[in-house]
Amino acid sequence: MCCPTVVATSRRHTPIQTASDKGIDQPTLGLALAFGFLGHLAPVASNPVPHGDSTDRLVLLLGLVLAERLETESLLCMPSPRWCPSATDPLVKRLTTLGVSLLASVGLTGCPLSDHYYIEKTPSASGSSGGQASGGQLVDSGGSSHSAGASNGGASEQGGAVDIGGAGGSGGTNEFGAGGACVLGPFEAPQLITGLGLTGTLWGPALSGDGLTLYFGAVENSGGEHIYRAKRTNRGTVFAAAERIAALASNASDGTPCVSPDELTIYFYSTRAGAGSNRDLWAATRSSVTATFGTPTSLATLNTSSNDYQPWISSDERTLLYVAAGTAGLTTTDVWIVTRTDNTQTFSEPARLSSINSSSNEQRASMSSDALTVYFSSDRPGGLGGSDIWRATRTDPSSEFSAASVVSGVNTSANDMDPLLSRDDTELFFSSSRNGTSQLWRSSRTCQ
Repeated sequence: MCCPTVVATSRRHTPIQTASDKGIDQPTLGLALAFGFLGHLAPVASNPVPHGDSTDRLVLLLGLVLAERLETESLLCMPSPRWCPSATDPLVKRLTTLGVSLLASVGLTGCPLSDHYYIEKTPSASGSSGGQASGGQLVDSGGSSHSAGASNGGASEQGGAVDIGGAGGSGGTNEFGAGGACVLGPFEAPQLITGLGLTGTLWGPALSGDGLTLYFGAVENSGGEHIYRAKRTNRGTVFAAAERIAALASNASDGTPCVSPDELTIYFYSTRAGAGSNRDLWAATRSSVTATFGTPTSLATLNTSSNDYQPWISSDERTLLYVAAGTAGLTTTDVWIVTRTDNTQTFSEPARLSSINSSSNEQRASMSSDALTVYFSSDRPGGLGGSDIWRATRTDPSSEFSAASVVSGVNTSANDMDPLLSRDDTELFFSSSRNGTSQLWRSSRTCQ
């Protein structure tokens, strides 16, 4: 049998290193496939599936909610969310055995395990024998929903899936509510991001796919803007002191970065040579997260004689949002969109994301993981003053966005700008001058 590329994905869609880099062995993959089996999904996929495609094509690795007791041990540790199940746990042993049998049944026992994996945790319901939980919706309280896929009620001993997050009974429930529904609550009061060790103005935050590295622009000592990064050990800790990314620095201004989920490509604006006095879109790549970024290149097909800046890239790198000023005779800034069929191709002709633009200034925009919600900043009427963070939703990725509304709880009468949603939709990073100078802020939300 031809060995497929096995891709595991769930709601968060956070890429990690290749399986070989993480040392994923046959029993571990077996364990993962067992979770996929229990999640009522096919155990393998014929090719890597980009974020947003239907779940019936995905392998759901580690897709069920694990009991708290599984999060402190050390069989397989993922950085975010940290998941380290114990090899001695009886449930893990049962699922590993089942998974290895599944591997043998589909002829995968001799396949190399060096393709990309996406290891994440997503809420899913499970019930007693014969029961099946309803579809498992992860719902943004702002109006969009995220398909999480149906979970298996469990018709055998593996009905013991109750042990990993589901309460028994037909169509069982779990900590996320009946039928495995997770409703994302409102964003909590924003917190200032401290400990970065910088005294200047900070702009354009962007979080890595694993949620552990924060990229942003900073103006220090009255100079130009430069790109920095800061790291944290897990999602619950503060970021350490920031460092300037020397490989991206120039004698001009460079800022508002956005990284691909695997952190191998970074998009940003620059006024360096070749961009004249205006801001243009640039990108740089590297071979691994420990490597240095290569020489940046201009996204020449998108850049104009006006300002083109504040990029955001989707998880599959097929959709790019950015801001353009003064284009087509406009005197205000608007959000623009380009797409491509895969990340080796050039982007399409730019188009205004007209459903969210207005006669005022729209700036940096980012979408939720399912592309059903867009967050952006605007100084349009109806806000709290200055620029505010707004949100608009739609029913499917091909539809137009509905009328935008101010995101409650995060805006002030100062300038609140540069919103960027984490890849798992639970953290909102932005810049704000509410304390008198532009600094970075973070607001989080959880399942209600």
